[in-house]
Amino acid sequence: PLAGDPPNPINPPSGCRFHTRCPIVQPMCSQSTPPLQAGVAGHPVACFMRQAGSGFALDSSKPKVAEAA
Repeated sequence: PLAGDPPNPINPPSGCRFHTRCPIVQPMCSQSTPPLQAGVAGHPVACFMRQAGSGFALDSSKPKVAEAA
């Protein structure tokens, strides 16, 4: 889950709706809305870092699996 409070849906922030809570936010995130594109397994993704190939783990091809205790 993202830290911080969700943005106000009536008055959302400019640019990417998640930029106020994103751990990898960049200046462009507050200026422009990233385009929606096809992601892994048919899940849509809208993130400039995904486009930039930042290596950020937006790719669900390597699922995180909780280890058994």
